[in-house]
This record gives sequence, C-alpha cells and structure tokens, in this order.
Amino acid sequence: MSPKELDPKCEIWACAVIPWSATSEASRTYSVIAGTHYGDDPIWAEVVFLAMNSGLAYAGINPHSYEGTVEAHEEERPDWTHHARFLDLESGPPMSRVYVKTVLPDWTDLFVADDDGAPTRNEPRFGDLYDCILYAISEAMNIASGAQGDPAGPVCHGDLIGDGLIRLNPRLSNEPFYVLLPSSAQLGSLTSGQSGQEIREGMSFEAVQGEANGTLAKRRLFSWMRRSALRASRGEWAEAIVGDEATLESFFHHIATGILVDHGWKRGDFENHNIENDQVRNTINVLTHHLKGDADKLKELHRTVWLARNKVVHRGDRATRSLCYQVHNTASDAMSWVQQRLRDPQIARQHPLAA
Repeated sequence: MSPKELDPKCEIWACAVIPWSATSEASRTYSVIAGTHYGDDPIWAEVVFLAMNSGLAYAGINPHSYEGTVEAHEEERPDWTHHARFLDLESGPPMSRVYVKTVLPDWTDLFVADDDGAPTRNEPRFGDLYDCILYAISEAMNIASGAQGDPAGPVCHGDLIGDGLIRLNPRLSNEPFYVLLPSSAQLGSLTSGQSGQEIREGMSFEAVQGEANGTLAKRRLFSWMRRSALRASRGEWAEAIVGDEATLESFFHHIATGILVDHGWKRGDFENHNIENDQVRNTINVLTHHLKGDADKLKELHRTVWLARNKVVHRGDRATRSLCYQVHNTASDAMSWVQQRLRDPQIARQHPLAA
C-alpha cells in the first residue's frame, strides 16, 4: 500500500456554542491560530468565532433583582438607581458559535475492539479529543481578550450551550463521520425537580437561617467534596484531583477528631497539640493505631492519591479524565477502609462518636 493509504492522520472540524462574544457586534467573526494538544502531541488549530449576540446590553442590574429588594419592601427608589444601568431582558446573553479546524496526528486508537471484536469507543482517547478542542477554544479566547487585560476562559463541557458536534475525516478512508462534543451542566443538573409553592398575595420570602452544619471539620469536608464534584463535572481534571486529595485529608481529620474525643480529649488538648495544623501522616497514625486492621493498605491508598496530586501541581503532569477517576476511586477506597473498620462491633464500642 502507498504511504498515503496508510496515513493515520485525521482532519477534524468541530463546532460549538459558548456564552461569550468574541466581537463587539453580532454577525462579525474573529479568527486566530492557537496551539493545542492531542494527548501528548502538540498541534495547531484554526479557531473562528462568529458572534451571534454581542451581549453589550446585557450587563447591569436585573430588574427582577430590583423588584425583589426595593419594591418588595415598599421603599422609595434610591437616587443612585436612576443612574444605574438596568438589564434589558430582551437583549439576551452574549453568545458565539465557535469553529475549530485541526489535524489529529493519529486517530486510529479512538476506537478499540471489544471482546467480540466489534469496535467500541476508547474513552481515554475521546477525552483527549475533547481536551484538544476545548483547549484550542480556550487559547483562542485568551488571545482574543488578552489585549484588554481581562482574559476570558478557560472553557469546559459545563460552559457549552448544548452539545457541540465534531466532524472527523480520516485521510485513510476519506469517509467523514460525526461524534458529539458533550456539554454538561456545571452543577450536574438543570432543575431540582421540586414542584415548588404557588405564589400568593402577601407571601413572605424571608430567608430562614438554619443551624450550622456540625463541626468545622465536617463543614470543611463537605466543602471539599462539593468543590471536587463541581470541578469534575466541568472537566477540570487537575482541580478535581486536588479537591479529591483535600477531601481525603479532611475526612481523615474529621474521623481522627472524633476518635480523640472518644478517648476523652477536650478543647484544650486539641489546642495544646495543634491538631488543626498537624501533618496528615500523624492523622493517619491516629486512625491506624485506634482502628487496627491493615495499616499498610491505608497508607498506600493515601500515598497514591498524594503522589497524583503532587504530579499535576508540582511537576506539571497533564491531568486526564482517566487519572481523575483513578484518584477519585482510590480516595473512595481509603474512606471505605476507615468506614469498614468503624463497622467492626469492637471498634464501634470503643469509638461511639467516630462510628
């Protein structure tokens, strides 16, 4: 076969819609050549923005926010609001259609054979394909907005308005096919599913301040859990890995605090031993000493998560979806190890609060 027939390269055209305007007027375009990567291979991409809505009239106070403050309390309109810009609800948010054109050095591992020999998606490589396109868009946005000193982006799946579409045309076959560039809601859902209450005249909208959610350690734990879940849903793998590692440390600290209280520690004991700033290996020592079991397994699970976090933070290793999932699962295994030990009847009797 000739070299052309064996060519593994693949031309791709991708198109998506993002809530950002590259130009100050609608129906105008902005194009740029941006650097991106497919896996570990650096490549160039041509990126073109078509402004569908400039969004210039969109900035300002939302009239519904005004109604929910000043008018809801039957107050006189403050003087400064006469000079404030109010949002034009007919204008719509800024929006651009963005095109990306590039060439993948080798597309042949996008699909692999399953147990029956049928082609199936190679998810890690599809993640590389999505990263390639989204990174090119982010770089182009940065170039377009950098002159104003207020760079835009980066974008991820959670920023797309609906799914995008990717056209792949392998040079080997010259038969194009299409795949989705999936979008995702930033918080994983577009609706709570609650029916809500019917609005009635005289209905009170006063907010009720609930009680604090447990201890400081518990609030910190759930804060990191939310952050890592949000970052993962946005496709920000490095940030999600950092969040998972911080979640694991916060979980260890939360359980270790309960164990020490079970053994009679008071507030002064925690202050004297400076537990709040203690190193995580000392926290792990508390867990393994009191929970017994296979201590080496817990230490190895934590070490795996810790090393992955250090690689993406300090060594600049490229974070991928598969690495993020691996770190998340390993952190979950470490927390499951602790929970299983606390379910042991003898351990639970000795540590009722922690259990």
